[in-house]
This record gives sequence, structure tokens and C-alpha cells, in this order.
Amino acid sequence: MIKENEVVLKTEDEWRHYTNPHRVIQIERLLDVLPALREIEDRVNRDGWHAAGFLAYEAASAFDPALRTHDTPGFPLLWFGFYPKPRLITLPKPDQTKPAFTWSPTVDRGAYNSAVDRIRDHIAQGHTYQVNYTMRLTAKFDSDPWNFFLHLAQNQNNHAAYIDTGKYVICSASPELFFQLEADTLICRPMKGTTRRGRTTREDQDQVQWLKESGKNRAENVMIVDMIRSDLGRI
Repeated sequence: MIKENEVVLKTEDEWRHYTNPHRVIQIERLLDVLPALREIEDRVNRDGWHAAGFLAYEAASAFDPALRTHDTPGFPLLWFGFYPKPRLITLPKPDQTKPAFTWSPTVDRGAYNSAVDRIRDHIAQGHTYQVNYTMRLTAKFDSDPWNFFLHLAQNQNNHAAYIDTGKYVICSASPELFFQLEADTLICRPMKGTTRRGRTTREDQDQVQWLKESGKNRAENVMIVDMIRSDLGRI
């Protein structure tokens, strides 16, 4: 069982458990985000501490004022713990049933349709060529978050994290690598243009061939690679 201010991360096919933090840093104001990141880097390099935590999407404006986000009162823009060397663990199998949720979208059908119409109009006018339209889903949660994470990580665990901040718990599992910095090499592995796994090896091969021949999916993949290449060019 993971306790408050502890973190479990999957890195390079290893599950790492961070416990007994020297200190926890939590930021709730945009102007404090960049100084906090500089402090984190300094502590890691100077003191040999390990930093584990998260930077919220809503912190984007700290890096570029043009990036507009919604306020999330009470939710930290940045949360990191400074830890001693983590220990390697084997992620256990869940010993409870998978919780079931009733999800509710944060926008109604009218707002959704209106947003899609605006996106189509922008594309038609040449203002953009791709928009990743997303919305939040909410659900009542009264289950054990660690058990929920164990179920979540069964199928999607290439890049996964469990972060217990006390007030909030982050349960994250994804097959997609956002970015990874190794020395002077920045690595991104985006996923666009995907399909379901087959039930057999032959079905997997058929799905691969279908993706290769799908103009729509190949276009999606080219667009996301081009976008990331442009973003990395700014760095």
C-alpha cells in the first residue's frame, strides 16, 4: 500500500518506489512555477536527491502566456517530492475487483457540437490543420485509488505513475512517451493513427497492414510528428 507523499513510477521497464521525502514542494501560483523548476534541478544536481512528481497542464502559461488554460482552484500547478534513491519493486496484482464508474462530461451536447463546428470552420478557412479537442469526464470516486491504479496499469503501463499528494492522487498510465531527456538527446514517441489489437498474431498483422494503407491514419501520424518537430525546434 502506497502512503501519502510517496510515488511509484515506471521508468525503463522498472517500477521505482519513492518514499521518505526530504522535502515536498507544491506550487499554486503561475509566477512560482519556473523558480520551482530551477530549484528542483539545482537540488537534484547539487544534493544528489531524486525528484518525482508532476507538472499540471494548467501550468502551461508559465512558459508561454499565449497558452491559455482554465483555472483549477486548489489543485497544484506543480508538486514534487525530493527523495533518497528509490527502491525497485514488482508491481503487485490487484487483490480487489475493478471499480466501476458513471462518467459525466464537463460540457453538454450543445457546447460540444458548437466546438466541433468552429473547429471545422477554422480548418476550412486554413487557420489550422489539426485540433485535438478534448473534454473532462468526472465521476464519483469512493474506492481505493491504489487498487484502481493496479487495474489501470495492467493494460497500459509503458509509462505509468502513481502519486499520492495527500489531498489528491494521480493515477496515470499510457503507452505514449511525452518526452524524455537523456544527456543532450530529447526523445518523443507520439501515437497518432492507431487501432485495436487483434485477437491473434494474424489479426495483429492485418491491423498493421491496414494502418499502413490508411491515408487518414498516416496523415494523422505525419501531422503529429511535424508538430512535435516544430515544438522541439523552438527548444
